[in-house]
Amino acid sequence: MNILVINNGSTFIRQLKKLLAKHELTVLGPVELKQFPTDQFDLIVLSGGSIKHVMRNEKLYQKELELIRKTKIPIIGICLGLELIILVLNGKLAKMKKKKVGLAEIKISKRNPIFVNLPNKKVYKHHRWNIKKLPRTLIELARSEDGVEVVRHRSKKIYGFQFHPEVFPATTCGDEIFNNLLKELKK
Repeated sequence: MNILVINNGSTFIRQLKKLLAKHELTVLGPVELKQFPTDQFDLIVLSGGSIKHVMRNEKLYQKELELIRKTKIPIIGICLGLELIILVLNGKLAKMKKKKVGLAEIKISKRNPIFVNLPNKKVYKHHRWNIKKLPRTLIELARSEDGVEVVRHRSKKIYGFQFHPEVFPATTCGDEIFNNLLKELKK
């Protein structure tokens, strides 16, 4: 697959590149995105990062927000990437009392092929915000004790993970879920 990764300042960009190493990758920041045509890609991945930067510099993220709103290309949002999807689709986020960092167990809310053959249900979390209100256009697929962890759009090929599927692949199922999703998107 020819994949565009939008790096929103993720501390895990190296791990994300490793997860996607079998694919043709282009990695751009939100500013570079303005001058770059996106229609040649098979998939767009929105990385993690800090929502503070988005709130302080919303103009820098306009092209990315517009892509979420208008593109026909499949999108996967990770952490901040999911949070941007939630905001664009008129959902609501809430700041958590305490930042969540570490392993967590997910529970599958709705059966989906992305959850087949998982060795465990552990994922790596590293975030301070969670979903307060899911937009009507999104369906919850999995959750943890902190809230919604995996969503998909009802009619478009848009998926999101609150956790980081790219981190600790040896001890979590995040990479398996992510790779299962890539297989589904190719169909």
